[in-house]
Amino acid sequence: MSYTIRPLDASTWDALRGAGRAQQRDLRRVLVHRVPPGVRRQGIKHKREYDKDAPPRPDWRITCFYVDKKHRGQGIARPARKGALDQIAHVGGGLVEAIPGVTSGREAPGRFLFSATVELFEQYGFTRGRQVGKHAWIVSKVVEPV
Repeated sequence: MSYTIRPLDASTWDALRGAGRAQQRDLRRVLVHRVPPGVRRQGIKHKREYDKDAPPRPDWRITCFYVDKKHRGQGIARPARKGALDQIAHVGGGLVEAIPGVTSGREAPGRFLFSATVELFEQYGFTRGRQVGKHAWIVSKVVEPV
């Protein structure tokens, strides 16, 4: 199956319609419309633990890949991750960070894997930094510009 990967901004907002609870959707909408395209947006999952020994500040942070529950388990996170990394490379690259969860050896409901899995990030060359939650790790990679 072929997918089109686009950054979330005011022009692509409608593609996200129906994703998440209404309040969360409204907050994302405000952020998307307030921040101009190309400006780096950042958010931190497990912030308290992260801040105890924060790694070098990344240029980019992948915080979430939303896949509607009707489409989970169909391999959509892989092209989404590749698309995000390609877009980062096209706007100058840099240090990219995420805080995904480990799923090896355990059952993990998809609804809790907001930014997919550590194992998937590792397939794209990310390395583990340190653990910040029961199953969450900081992973990072330098993406070269194209």
